[in-house]
Amino acid sequence: MAKVIAPSTISTITTNLGNADRLLRDQSAKPTYYITGTVATSSGSPTITGTSTVWTSLGFNASTAPARIGIGSNDASLITTWYTISAVGSDTSITISAPYGSNSTLQPYVIQMASKPTAVDTIYSNTYELSLFNRLLLGDVLSENDITDADTDATSTLLKSFRTNEGTMTSALSSALTSYQTALDTYFTSITTKTLRNYFTGLDSNGLTPAVLNVSWSENYRRFHRSIKNEELIVKLYSLTNTGGTWGSLTSVSSISGMIATLLEVRLAADSTQVSSVTPIVLNVVPIKADGTNDATIVVTIPVNSAANAQISFSTNKYVGISSVSVASGGSAGNKIEFWVK
Repeated sequence: MAKVIAPSTISTITTNLGNADRLLRDQSAKPTYYITGTVATSSGSPTITGTSTVWTSLGFNASTAPARIGIGSNDASLITTWYTISAVGSDTSITISAPYGSNSTLQPYVIQMASKPTAVDTIYSNTYELSLFNRLLLGDVLSENDITDADTDATSTLLKSFRTNEGTMTSALSSALTSYQTALDTYFTSITTKTLRNYFTGLDSNGLTPAVLNVSWSENYRRFHRSIKNEELIVKLYSLTNTGGTWGSLTSVSSISGMIATLLEVRLAADSTQVSSVTPIVLNVVPIKADGTNDATIVVTIPVNSAANAQISFSTNKYVGISSVSVASGGSAGNKIEFWVK
């Protein structure tokens, strides 16, 4: 079999592709505002306390859905100072990135879900400065004392051209990004007979070690792949470990935000000890349905003598995550269970 691109290189390529897609989505999305309730602040404290607010349901967070808050009005156009929201503690408590400067109570406010690229996203960022450039150029021209009608007409024509290109840029770049994904799949199919998704499964295949088949997919790329392929990349979603004979809690490994319903499976981790030759591991799994509600408990049995990388399918139904897992019986020190997209 021909040599394929290294996982680290694939990770870089797909991360850049996902970041570029996010910039396009952020640029085209309109900001969302939230003004319900009132807020209170304390001088020198970064904590904002809400009354009659339900902030946790909004779904914003510092890494994947940034937002900012302005205090003193429900009208975003009247806000002069914005504070980045760095954490959401509860429905009635958020933390801003810098301490607030004064005490206040029962203040109107507005939260704006960010719709423009963040500072951390730099790919193609210069492309999205056309709107600002247009306005600066117009202002410079109009500020000249010796401006003529011809100058104004020529400037208007130039700005119209900029506007036309700016308006079509998102769709043009989106098409280009989609073609990059198609090229990746074509490449992998030609040398492995598998698509990018079905090659990087994290499992031994064609004599390759699991490490060779593991790629660190970024959340932006997962979302991009999902949107154009209508499928989930094969990723580990949760893990459950037995340490010293005691099972720990179910630990989230990858985000399930925005996931589409997909088949899931149970695996024994690559570094898991073998399951007992006498007692199987029996799990009670509560999966999450596409509508966000919990499905009925599914009993999953990991057979005796199961070894590392063993795969166990537990349902033909498709889900968007796992709500809870309890171990009904079995297991010993070193057993490591994982839940993956199948």
